[in-house]
Amino acid sequence: MNFLRPPYTTVEEKRRDLWAGVIGWFAINAILVVVTLAGWVPAWVGVAQLVANIALIVLFAFTRRYVAIGALWAFAVALIATVIDAPVGTAACFAIASGGGCGEFGCNSAYAVAYGFGFLVGLIPGYFILRGVHRRLGK
Repeated sequence: MNFLRPPYTTVEEKRRDLWAGVIGWFAINAILVVVTLAGWVPAWVGVAQLVANIALIVLFAFTRRYVAIGALWAFAVALIATVIDAPVGTAACFAIASGGGCGEFGCNSAYAVAYGFGFLVGLIPGYFILRGVHRRLGK
């Protein structure tokens, strides 16, 4: 199997690979997360997913550079969301629990809101970075 391709000849090829990395990373990982959280596969699949993410980014860095850049950007946004999720989600869950119980929705809703907040915090500056890379490819 040959992953190597001829050098990029047009800007559109670079942009297509960049967006394929971003969209492909989110699509594949969203499917794997849903399958893992649904309990259809063992929990160790999450560890294998992390190792596969890193390995594929390294592989694409040598074979298809712009796919790797797009996937790395998506990985960074998800990592920022996770780093923000941990303290914010824990604080929200603690506040809910100390206020008389977890209520109707429980602590899972607090974690979902915290992860959404973290995702937006990572996505907003990430959007401008990716837009800059996209525009710079045309020069």
